[in-house]
Amino acid sequence: MIVDYLLRKVGKSIRILETTDPKIAFENVDYIFSQIRVGGLEMREKDEKIPLEFGLVGQETCGVGGFAYGMRTMPQFLELVGQCLTYAPNAWILNYTNPETIISEVVRRAYPKAKIINACDMAIGISKTLADIYGYDHDAWIPIIMGLTTLDGLQEFTIKNMIATFFPMYSNGRKKKGFG
Repeated sequence: MIVDYLLRKVGKSIRILETTDPKIAFENVDYIFSQIRVGGLEMREKDEKIPLEFGLVGQETCGVGGFAYGMRTMPQFLELVGQCLTYAPNAWILNYTNPETIISEVVRRAYPKAKIINACDMAIGISKTLADIYGYDHDAWIPIIMGLTTLDGLQEFTIKNMIATFFPMYSNGRKKKGFG
């Protein structure tokens, strides 16, 4: 297994166990990392290409493709969260399963006490791209982002004490400097 090899290579002694038994997998753990793709890459391709034939968004996290992927993923992801809560009720679930917005909402409704963090790197990519477009060093670019996954909303950003606000109604009345 690649993870086991990499951990040994850097001198870390973390026990990795491969199993399909949820009791063995989840019992006595503190963290559970989850990234599942129901339907595999074959269905991802369909989710992304079929909508395009009808002039619609073909994407795995939003639009028609994201909705189809979400509907396939919900039952299996809810089963996974239920197993986590049964065998490791105090564990944090670190979820990287798309479509994040749909998955996070269905888990919130079905298991409101689940300790889950839904993660996505899209906001980082958008932030870096905007910094590049406007010619700023990304380290000096301070974004404030709302939302989950590809539908993240860049609310505002700060560069060299100037604040640019895209959605003033969410600014909580903060005084703006520069442009905004």
